[in-house]
Amino acid sequence: MDIGNGSAPTISGTNIKIPQQFLVRSPDSSDLLSSLITAVYPNLNLFQEDPYTLMGRIILTTTNEYVDEINTIIIGKYPGESKTLLSYDVPLDEKYKNCQDLLHTLSFPGLPPHTLLLKNNCLVILLRNLNPCGGLCNGTRLICDAFHDHLLSCFIAFGEYKGKHVFIPKIPLEMSRDERCAIPFKRTQFPVKLCFAMTINKSQGQTLEFAGIFLRRPVFCHGQLYVAMSRAKNAASIKMLIYDEIDNSKTTNATANIVYSEIIAYLT
Repeated sequence: MDIGNGSAPTISGTNIKIPQQFLVRSPDSSDLLSSLITAVYPNLNLFQEDPYTLMGRIILTTTNEYVDEINTIIIGKYPGESKTLLSYDVPLDEKYKNCQDLLHTLSFPGLPPHTLLLKNNCLVILLRNLNPCGGLCNGTRLICDAFHDHLLSCFIAFGEYKGKHVFIPKIPLEMSRDERCAIPFKRTQFPVKLCFAMTINKSQGQTLEFAGIFLRRPVFCHGQLYVAMSRAKNAASIKMLIYDEIDNSKTTNATANIVYSEIIAYLT
């Protein structure tokens, strides 16, 4: 609660000291991210055999850039043969018709990547509302059990519809200039992305068995650190990796805790 209401003692500015019990330890300081991944997912072979046990575990971080970085590392470690599924990208303006290679490199929140690399029984998150009445809403976590060129076979992994067999089609998704996209285009792809890691904001309202927290950069909005550290059921189920804000090659035991007293006062 001290973190949530802003009463945790600060050591400089908004920075607070994180107790050692929460911090990742490793004999190899050059690969602490792998140590965090191992703390959260200690045996990926077991999880592949029973992927539902993954549901209560996740790595939380601040931005989609770091989410993608972590997901890419974990799917590389995940057992099984990979399946690469490519999108079809088309500019909406004829004058950009020769820019397809550029479009393939573009990535935006809520948009699936051009290259989607999946493995049997891996975890993904749905990025669009496909059938809310049937459990297929934006943010639904799924277990993929079969891949086809135009259809994914999945099971809903969490919540009221847990275990329901569903099919996810490739669909066209448009990016307009309003979405900070210099070249408006349409991407036809499965509306999913890997979900071994997710943003802290996306995790709000969830209760986890184990939470890893990766802070290459500090949190940047009100209550974000509290949200991250309150997802797990107890303190023993949290591990953190915090990098120094000035020298990003070093780790630290201090990080920002942004709390606006005006918001706390308004809510109380």
